[in-house]
Amino acid sequence: MTPYTVVETDGVRVAVFGVMGVDSDECAPMSGMTLEPMVDAARRVVAEIKAKEAPDFILCLSHSGTENGKGEDYELAKAVDGIDLIVSGHTHTTLAEPIVVNNTPIVSCGPYTQNLGSITLTKLVTDGQSAYQDYKLIPIDGSITPDPDMTTLAEQFKQKVDSSYLSDYNMSYDGVLTSAESDFTIPETGILIGEAYIEAVREVEGADYDPIAFAVAPGGVIRGAIAAGNVTTSQAFDILSLGSGADGSPGYPLVSVYLTGKDMKNVFEVDASISAVMPAATLYGAGSWWHYNPNRMFLDKVTECQVFDGYGATAGPFADKKLYRVVADLYSGQMLAAVKEKSFGLLSITPRDKDGNPITDFEQHIIHDSWGRELKAWQALATYLGKQETIRPTPAETVKRAIHSWNPISLLIPMGAPTAVVVILLALVVLVVVLIIRKVVRKRRGRSRYQAYKGKK
Repeated sequence: MTPYTVVETDGVRVAVFGVMGVDSDECAPMSGMTLEPMVDAARRVVAEIKAKEAPDFILCLSHSGTENGKGEDYELAKAVDGIDLIVSGHTHTTLAEPIVVNNTPIVSCGPYTQNLGSITLTKLVTDGQSAYQDYKLIPIDGSITPDPDMTTLAEQFKQKVDSSYLSDYNMSYDGVLTSAESDFTIPETGILIGEAYIEAVREVEGADYDPIAFAVAPGGVIRGAIAAGNVTTSQAFDILSLGSGADGSPGYPLVSVYLTGKDMKNVFEVDASISAVMPAATLYGAGSWWHYNPNRMFLDKVTECQVFDGYGATAGPFADKKLYRVVADLYSGQMLAAVKEKSFGLLSITPRDKDGNPITDFEQHIIHDSWGRELKAWQALATYLGKQETIRPTPAETVKRAIHSWNPISLLIPMGAPTAVVVILLALVVLVVVLIIRKVVRKRRGRSRYQAYKGKK
C-alpha cells in the first residue's frame, strides 16, 4: 500500500497524497495516531512518486491550513519542492486567489461546502514547470443548474442511507422533523442542541435520570445553523455530522462526565478567553449561564456563572468542590483534556466519573439509548426536533452575555488568579519604583546637607 494514489484521465497522470499538520493533530488528542513531521513526510512521498510514477502533476490534500499568507501549508510549500498544488483545509479559509509559494499554488474554498473550487493547471514541456490559470470559487447555491446524472446518483445514495442507516432510527433522509419560524444563528442553534441533549438523556434514563448541569456543543463541532422552513433529518445530521463512536457507525455519541464547580468556571472561561484565539472553542449549550467582560484580564473574564434547576429557573452559583454533570459529544469530551495546554497551563479541567475519579477512557462513558445503541449527537437533535411542532430561536443572551465595561471595579472584581498575579506584579513594580525614588531623594537630601555643612565651615 502506497501513501499516495495516481489518477489517470485522458492520458494525464495526477498523483495525490495527503498530510495532517500539528494543529489538526492537537485537535484530535485521542486519535492514537503518531504524527510524522509534515515536511519530512511530504519530501519522502514526493520523492517516491517521482521515482516510481512519472506523474504529470503532484497534488497535496492538506488538513493543515493557511491564514493571512502564513500557516502550516505556507511553510510546507516553502520547504518542499515539486508539489504542483496544495488544496488546503482545517482552517476553513476562503482564498479568493491562490497563495503561490515556491511555485506551488495554495488554494482553499472555505467551510461547509459553501463553494466549489475550480483551478486549471498547465505544465510547460520545455522546463517542466507548472502554472495555474482560471482559478475561481463557485458558490454552491440555487444558482447552479442541477446535473441530471448527479441528481440520479444522489437519489440512489439517499435510498442507500435510508435503508442501511436511518431506518434503524425510524427516520428518512428527506423526512420532515419540524418547521422553523425563522433562521437560527449558530449560537441559537447551539442552545437548541444543548436542550436536545438534555431531553434525550432525560428520556433514555427515565426515573434514573441524573440532572445535567450543562449540555455543551462547541462551535468546532456545529457544522451549520437551522434555516427557516421545514427541517429534515438530513439537515439535523449535517449540523452534527462529525466523527464516529466506539461502534464505528457515523456520528459522535454523547458522553457523560462530571466536573467540579471550579472546573465549570474554567469551562466558561475557555469560552470567554480561549475562543478569541481558538474559535472552535466557542461554547454553546443549555443548563447553565455565564456573564463575562471582554475587557478584563485574559483567563479572568468570567464575572458570574450559575446553573439552572432544570426547569428554566436559576438554581444558584456553582460550588467549587461539588460535582456537576456535563454532557457533550465524544470529541468535545476528549478535548477537555487539552484545555490546560491551550491555556498555557493556567486553566485546568479534569473530567471525572460520578464518584469523582478522573476519566482517561471517554468511550467507557458513552450514553446508550433504549435499544442499547450509542446515543448519537445528531440522533438527539433529530429526535428532539421531531417532537416539536414548530421551533423558534432562544436569544443567545439567555445562556451567555458579554458585558463590556471599563469600570475599575468591574475590571478587578471578582478577582481571579490571573488578575491577582498581575495586580501583585504591578504593586511590586510600583513598590520598587517608590523605593528607588525614595533612595534617590535621600541621596540628594544627604548631598545637599553635606554641601550646606561644608559651606558653613
